[in-house]
Amino acid sequence: MRFTVTPLGGAQSDVGRVVDGIVRYLQPKAREGPAPAGPGGSRIEGPSRYYADSGEEPGRWLGRAAEQAELHGEVQREDFAAALSGRDPRTGERLISAQGSAGRRAHLGAGNATRTATDGTLLYDEADAATVLGITKTELARMFDVGTAIALGQVGAGPADGRDDGRAEGRANGRVSTFGQVRASYLVPFVSEDGTRWASEAELSACQAAREHGVDPDEIRATGTGTDQMPIAEAARLAGVTTRYLRTLAKHHEDHAVEIEQTVGAGRRPRKAYLVANRGTRGQWLVTREHLAEFLDRRRPPAVRVGFDVTLTTEKSLGVLALLGDDHTTRAVLGSIQHANDWAMTWLEDQAAYGRVDGQPVKAHGWMAASFRHLTSRALDPFPHHHNVVANSVTLADGSHRGLDARGLYRHAHAASALATAEMRHQLSLRLGVRWRPSRRPGGWEIDGIDERVVREFSQRRSEMDDALRELEVEIGRGAHPRDVDRISLRTRPAKSQTPASTLVEGWRARAASHGLDAEAIAALCEHTLMVESPDSSGVFASLAGPEGICTGGSVFSRTEALTALANHPVPMSHGPDQPLLVGGVRLESMVDEFLASEHVLRVTHAEEPLFTTVEMLGVQERIAARFTKGFHQGAHLVSDAHVGAALVKHAHLTAEQCDLVESWCGHGHRYQAAVGRAGAGKTTTVAACADAWAAGGYRVVGTAVKGEAARTLAAATGIECETVAWYLAHDDPQQLPLDARTVLVIDEASTLPDRDLDALMTMAATTGASVRLIGDPAQHGAIAAGGMFRVLCERHRTHTPELKATHRVLDPNDQAAAQALREGRIDEAISHLEAAGHLHVVGDDLTMYRHVLGRWWDAHRDGLDHPMVDRRNTTRR
Repeated sequence: MRFTVTPLGGAQSDVGRVVDGIVRYLQPKAREGPAPAGPGGSRIEGPSRYYADSGEEPGRWLGRAAEQAELHGEVQREDFAAALSGRDPRTGERLISAQGSAGRRAHLGAGNATRTATDGTLLYDEADAATVLGITKTELARMFDVGTAIALGQVGAGPADGRDDGRAEGRANGRVSTFGQVRASYLVPFVSEDGTRWASEAELSACQAAREHGVDPDEIRATGTGTDQMPIAEAARLAGVTTRYLRTLAKHHEDHAVEIEQTVGAGRRPRKAYLVANRGTRGQWLVTREHLAEFLDRRRPPAVRVGFDVTLTTEKSLGVLALLGDDHTTRAVLGSIQHANDWAMTWLEDQAAYGRVDGQPVKAHGWMAASFRHLTSRALDPFPHHHNVVANSVTLADGSHRGLDARGLYRHAHAASALATAEMRHQLSLRLGVRWRPSRRPGGWEIDGIDERVVREFSQRRSEMDDALRELEVEIGRGAHPRDVDRISLRTRPAKSQTPASTLVEGWRARAASHGLDAEAIAALCEHTLMVESPDSSGVFASLAGPEGICTGGSVFSRTEALTALANHPVPMSHGPDQPLLVGGVRLESMVDEFLASEHVLRVTHAEEPLFTTVEMLGVQERIAARFTKGFHQGAHLVSDAHVGAALVKHAHLTAEQCDLVESWCGHGHRYQAAVGRAGAGKTTTVAACADAWAAGGYRVVGTAVKGEAARTLAAATGIECETVAWYLAHDDPQQLPLDARTVLVIDEASTLPDRDLDALMTMAATTGASVRLIGDPAQHGAIAAGGMFRVLCERHRTHTPELKATHRVLDPNDQAAAQALREGRIDEAISHLEAAGHLHVVGDDLTMYRHVLGRWWDAHRDGLDHPMVDRRNTTRR
């Protein structure tokens, strides 16, 4: 099972509209009348726009803040909407406001509404009202000044909705400009007998809504001439933003004016917001009306963030057993999933419920969350999953409220997934005695007896697309182009509907039976001998710390990664096949702490979230380092100056640094040696010269790389025999090793070489007397499996590591600068350079991006161009 965190909100919309959209999607439709679409529709981010068929069941309240607010049992629509809106579900008072870069403010100036008028109206003083709007008290006082002038008829006000097609003008004596006013720019105060000015709830909400919606640039233009200049504080008030924000944008433009003008002149949009302004005689910022309007034309209003959907998804086999089994089985499986969900959400609340006070995280008492269980996927396949919607507010120990510091949600979601999975498996194995089998996903487990054919059958969305693609190929006589795939995806996407799971069960059972999973087979899934046994901790820890354990995919790991690895590690059973570790969440946590403190594990960093490694992994790396150092100056595979000189004459086009590499590799006699070759710096060209020199000296030169494509490229560029690393490792018969004492093995793209593979190749070279040369760029892609020693060797032995820095393939200055920035970890700068070179293409969402990437790759492949498609996930590339 897995938790996925998705922010809920929307751009260019107010809180009410966003909340309404989320509530309509999650609340059972049968319990409510038809919901209006709302003006212009609701542009909702996150899963709320993809919630399949809304749930058949009411939601349940979770979280300590919900308990404190006396929210128990079923979720009521009004309470849910209030919580998402940042208001107390019982009193309606504000908890947090809806302003700021994330659409919300963390706290109010002095609590909540400062006082209540005699007629019951909630009133806010300057401190509270300022914090609700996310501005300073000085800025709030200015808005009161303008509102007072409007009330006295001294200055014109726009209509209540802030959308006036004409011009509203007025004049104030000294303190108020003669410009017309937009609704987001003023507050008409309620003045008490002692002269204190207050903002009423209605006035504050109207102004706040106008600021959330965003000021129309045409409103600014309609209030005066384009050349009118105003102080930046006045511009900020009219625009509905803070003075500090506009000053920052004006300074950015002042510092980067030339770059911004070049970007705009090339028809591209600058990546960072800016405001064209000029300095007055005293250095103060002044803004023309037209430049302010142009800024608003460019500006994207901040998103409204009302909560986070912490979605728990389950393995396909769980859904099949839960919804195709008998009533007892259904209750047991769904009960185990819900129990695991609630247990893990409580754990997550303990770890991640934090607010921020003065910019620092502060532990909260708890949060409000509403959990909704859905039973089907969008394609109406069995797929139990829980949407745990956490409101974007937390209650601190002193009873005050802050916006949720969501970083903890993302940081701890992976660990919560492991704990929920362990809790579910333990509960389900105890209740039903099911067995588990390894799934196709590394580290995953499915219910034994539900094979991949059944899993695929109930991955109906994928099957529908595959069938449609086959039909298309027959019809048009070719493989579908990615553009066709996108159209098919839209065509086969079912409309959102609400179909009770009970009406689908018979169809599901028939489909399962067609693959051999009939009622008798389903019943047999729960008739195994109970597999829950007390694990042998020492044996589990030794296995987990071994070569096939936790360090298979990385040299170091965190506690979270240890939790996941331990939960999914196969454990021998006294009766039957290996099973995952069948312990509950509490025991899993205690076991992982025991493992991290065991003799098998070493702590390598002491940060807030420390990293660990295993003794076995460290032994591999220490063996590589020691053998590499011992191999210096061994007189291995030396080439005479005459042979080196002849090779350099043959390759007269080599640069000075390339010649230095040839002389170093061929003339120093090291058994093992590395070299750094940046992208486009001529690595293979240089290796070709080395190969000629070695061959002239009577040596055999062979090459290898992790990827077959890299091995083929090396062979084509150098003329040497090349195979993949896997090929060499497969030929491990001591009597028939593929290396001998006259062999030099060149490993290309060495940064992708796993440490254990490097250790094995070095061992093979030591056994046979061969030499090894490694070349690659430590700053580029690392090994998929546990790796990193190539970078370490380059850094430790700089004097013995020649480097190719000058690029010959990448000629565009911006591309060169981007590559260098990327190597040094300056990602924002690298992206800016790519954008300046016209190589950055911004699209609206992931699916559009994948479609464009796939389309470009397809077109290049069809034209005979060997362009790779790069993504961190194999599933995406496939």
